[in-house]
Amino acid sequence: MIWDALAFKQRKRPSPLDAETSSVAGRISAARAHKQQGILDAAEKLIRRYGHAKTSIEDISRVIGTSRADIYRFFPTKEALDQRVFARHAHFILERARDAARCETDGSAPLLAAIISLVEQTASMIECEPHIQQLFATAFAKDWEAAHIYISQVLALIEAIISDGMKTGHFAVSDPAVAAQRVLTSVIVFIHPTLVTEAALKFPSLIPGPLTQIEPVLAYLSASGRK
Repeated sequence: MIWDALAFKQRKRPSPLDAETSSVAGRISAARAHKQQGILDAAEKLIRRYGHAKTSIEDISRVIGTSRADIYRFFPTKEALDQRVFARHAHFILERARDAARCETDGSAPLLAAIISLVEQTASMIECEPHIQQLFATAFAKDWEAAHIYISQVLALIEAIISDGMKTGHFAVSDPAVAAQRVLTSVIVFIHPTLVTEAALKFPSLIPGPLTQIEPVLAYLSASGRK
């Protein structure tokens, strides 16, 4: 923000040439963004069908009718491209969880709605999108930055909902960040792509009832709010 303000102060008076240059730059930027989205669309389609490990840059270039070199102009490595596809799905999951929380207003309902959304979307991905689930598992196994951002944004969502609950008087925890950590810890096994599959194999009785893990934490938060 400071850099933007400084740049604005130092900007010279615009001229018709500046406007034309800006217009051309805008069209180039839009065309580049469109091309990048086309690459991501093709990559996602192939990953859904064959898996990220079996999807190559050559496969993607063949689908969209371009060269491998052209794809590398936008994504320096295949892993960078995989991370962007992962980020797309992670963003979608988070947006649906946010929407679920917005639809509720009373008590613990927004927090419970967000958590249930995350749990159900993870379960649905495992059942219906096994190649996407494998992409998520790889993201966490390889410690991708995008995976860290995803979890940090899940935590931020939970913290924001708890903070809103404190404003309405439903929650009275001393530190919403600490409370959010506790909530996430209680449900991480159900939203982490590797932990949830391991739990399904080793502790199958946990999977049908994730609320057994969530409800005690919600009860603790609500009880705190009534003190």
